[in-house]
Amino acid sequence: MNALPRSSTRGHVLLVDDQEYVRVLLSDNLEYDHFRTTCASTGREALAFAQGSRPDLAIVDIRLPDISGWEVCQSLMRLWPDLPIIVLSAQNVAEIRPRMQELSLRYFVAKPYDPIALSELVKQILSK
Repeated sequence: MNALPRSSTRGHVLLVDDQEYVRVLLSDNLEYDHFRTTCASTGREALAFAQGSRPDLAIVDIRLPDISGWEVCQSLMRLWPDLPIIVLSAQNVAEIRPRMQELSLRYFVAKPYDPIALSELVKQILSK
């Protein structure tokens, strides 16, 4: 997909998931909707990026190969307390709700998910 000039993007989304097909699918859908994306396959890779650049929104899978997605969320929130974060997980919301409430995370999408619906959620959050 061709890169869009920065001025024509709707925002910058950090995608953190260890599954390549998930990153590619999400990135393609978001870029089609004129969002700029940065993908990370590990928590440490995401946090290294985050040290140098602030995304407008992050999508974080809870199960990552190196550190937990919860730790990634906490670190991102320390850097930018107002950063919206969408939690992705194959677990159901009842299982992770206590941890989300503890961290004041508002957005959850269960895997498997509808990539178009996720893109719509990103648009909704960033249009506020």
